[in-house]
Amino acid sequence: MFNQLTNILILGVCLVWPSNLFHASEAEGASLAFKGNNITVASCWEKTSCTEHLLLWQRWLNVNQDHKVRERKCNMMIPAKASAIVRLLRDNTLAPEWMSMVDSVQLLAREGNDVWYNLAVYKMPWPFHDKYLSTRVQLHHYHHDGIYRVNIVSDMSKTDAHKTINDIGNFAAEWTIVPVCGDLSFVEFTAHSVAAPLFPRWIQDPIIDHAFANTMENFYALALKINKHEHPKAAIH
Repeated sequence: MFNQLTNILILGVCLVWPSNLFHASEAEGASLAFKGNNITVASCWEKTSCTEHLLLWQRWLNVNQDHKVRERKCNMMIPAKASAIVRLLRDNTLAPEWMSMVDSVQLLAREGNDVWYNLAVYKMPWPFHDKYLSTRVQLHHYHHDGIYRVNIVSDMSKTDAHKTINDIGNFAAEWTIVPVCGDLSFVEFTAHSVAAPLFPRWIQDPIIDHAFANTMENFYALALKINKHEHPKAAIH
């Protein structure tokens, strides 16, 4: 019953957002601009799985005439304040607790309070090799409605040259956190990489799908702890 009610709430927010909070055309235009000038949407979102807390989706993006990639999306209704969820995203020390296969995340540099550069170290399962991911993260807070957006894009400008060789690269992601009421927030996360697959998709995609679902479940659980100040590291910037 809880699972069904949660999914109804998530779908309800999806129906009214972003059309009520942003003009739909503006949101889609911003999304495509964020993904890159050469990337276009190749298919509609398709639901891939549904759990007690999550709705998971995927669609195809055209990188060029000969190259398509999957974009993955997760929708969650989290019983936590939007500010608590953002606090979790800002704390690199907590990242290994919710990011699947991530061993550590290092803060490389800051530009003011709302832009920072990270280096994540991924301990990959066989047959993959360990990888780095260098990113630029930018936080946007729309004060008139309380919505937060966090844009994440590959950026090696702050990374040691010898580490860029094994950088995943060509990665883009976006978090959107929408306050619904009280301690309830709608959260959407999308991510994709335009890098060519290292292995056949029948090997690589199930591993990525599993890691993506685990990451989102872990994030949900940790966001609840942060919201209740139960986590020993909850007092963060």
